[in-house]
Amino acid sequence: MTGARTVLTLVVSACILITGTLLFGFGLGLTNLLGILLVLLIGSVCFTAVGFLAANLSRDESNVNMISNLISFPMLFTSEAFYSLQHAPEWVRVFGQLQPFHYFVRAMNTAVTRPGVFSTDLWTALAALTGFAVLFLATATFTFRWDSERTSRRSLTYRAKRHSSM
Repeated sequence: MTGARTVLTLVVSACILITGTLLFGFGLGLTNLLGILLVLLIGSVCFTAVGFLAANLSRDESNVNMISNLISFPMLFTSEAFYSLQHAPEWVRVFGQLQPFHYFVRAMNTAVTRPGVFSTDLWTALAALTGFAVLFLATATFTFRWDSERTSRRSLTYRAKRHSSM
């Protein structure tokens, strides 16, 4: 599943880059493209692991979307993806730096705007993003559970209640 999501991310990103190049004359060097590819690979693994964690924390499928939004929206709005946090309160900036999306945006910004993949800023952000990916994958693995046993117990309880009320 993680591999399929990674491939989908890369295909969609390639379409966006091709469209930007053809319609707007936006050009990137080969090293910039390699940097973007690396950021997308690590980022998609990291955020897929966040999705796995959200699914593991949910008791049923109806809560997964809510938990996912509770995790992702604070990451999005405190990451400087949409606006600068230069004038934000200190606690908002610190909170944003404690989340993986901050490092994803920082790495992507560095990969796009600076020539050369060997920028220290890029590798620092990628190291932090990789650390988050490992942390979330380990946590998702630790919290994983099979629900087939719980589901079968739930259906047996439902059947027993239904038959006893007849």
